[in-house]
Amino acid sequence: MLIYNYMNWGNLSLASWKVGITLIGPPWSGKSTLARIIHERLSTTLNFHDHDDHWLEPELIRRGYWSIADAIEKMGDRAFLNFEEEFTIQQYGRADENKQFPLDHTLFASSGSLVRSKAAIEHIRARTHIILLDVPIDTVITQIHNRTGGSWRIIGINGWPKGEWPMSENLEAELRLRDGLYRKYQDSILEHRPRET
Repeated sequence: MLIYNYMNWGNLSLASWKVGITLIGPPWSGKSTLARIIHERLSTTLNFHDHDDHWLEPELIRRGYWSIADAIEKMGDRAFLNFEEEFTIQQYGRADENKQFPLDHTLFASSGSLVRSKAAIEHIRARTHIILLDVPIDTVITQIHNRTGGSWRIIGINGWPKGEWPMSENLEAELRLRDGLYRKYQDSILEHRPRET
């Protein structure tokens, strides 16, 4: 597991916890793992929702796909992102909006691709405090290859129809594009701290 500098949590106001917290960051940056750990320690005051595990994959399986990767492969990047955007806006919101997944008092681990949809990330940002898990790109690439054995599928890499914005040529280029988007939409940054040897 990647290690984060927890000292940065001190700048969050209690009001942020009341509206909810969203963790954003690259694939394999530890969003779900960190959210689970925090939830276990604050379980009496904070709900936990993992976008991929609690909603996205079960919904895709219900629709006949084997997994998220299978859906991306069969739908294509643009159609998958449109699906994720539409469902995010329809299903997530504040309790007073009567959405299936209220974000109030919730620690929400987003998907790595959520920032690829301006409408979806702005919808989430209007309802939660967004924390970026800031991990160096070379560390993310190592994590992806180590954790997946080199077999991975990430939205935005040679999967868009020709001419559609934006398509990345390789993993590093896609992670750099997303890094700019993560930084644009974050409210706070939680920095990765290299493991001491």
